[in-house]
Amino acid sequence: MPIGMYAASVPVYQRQLAAISKELEKGAAWAASRKVEEGVLMSTRMIPDMLPFSRQVQLSARFAEQSAARLAGVEVPKDPANDEKTLGELQARIGAVLDYLKGFTPGQID
Repeated sequence: MPIGMYAASVPVYQRQLAAISKELEKGAAWAASRKVEEGVLMSTRMIPDMLPFSRQVQLSARFAEQSAARLAGVEVPKDPANDEKTLGELQARIGAVLDYLKGFTPGQID
């Protein structure tokens, strides 16, 4: 059974971003319960040569946004400022990308 490009991309991005959003919720709850500033989580790196957590989230959102647009042959949205300072702002960015992805149909991408 063949799989279309839409099925191989947009739903995957949606699941990935929804999972990241849940992790952001958990992180915010953890930080609040332990009175840790969210900036600590935003700048966390598991290993020294890794990008900060906030940048990894930003790149995940941007990749989903750009690749869906390119697959559909539409103009790629303008680069965001990448100036999110809180986990809530990162969640808002993910929400905006998820809304953007809802605008694509299989016919546009397949």
